[in-house]
Amino acid sequence: MTVVDVTRSQEIPAPQAQTPATAAASGAVVINAARTEVGFTFAFTGLSGNLMQAHFHRAERGVAGPVVQTICGAPEPVISGACPAAAAGTIAGVWRSVPAALMADLIAGRLYVNFHTALNPGGEIRGQIVPAR
Repeated sequence: MTVVDVTRSQEIPAPQAQTPATAAASGAVVINAARTEVGFTFAFTGLSGNLMQAHFHRAERGVAGPVVQTICGAPEPVISGACPAAAAGTIAGVWRSVPAALMADLIAGRLYVNFHTALNPGGEIRGQIVPAR
């Protein structure tokens, strides 16, 4: 299991100045033994508004990267459906049939989770997923 801290300070580019300093999430990511599925749960709080979208992205720490899988919101396909209409809550699910190349990126620490709001449509908080070795 990997613990992921999702904070505004990790967001690239930086979120709007009026983004609350309290915007954050904490979560856990678990890879199954066959390395084909990723289970996750994230509890988020203090966002500037309702969570609009959450995604897994591919990039090294400190670099913005493309969406590789939608957790909630858009675009399709979506793991968890609609995002909770709240600035605090929980999202959880299982990413099934993860492509081998993306699993390799995840294991190497090249995936991150990003939470998007209306104030910060490009991302309000981010957390790099760095699996325990």
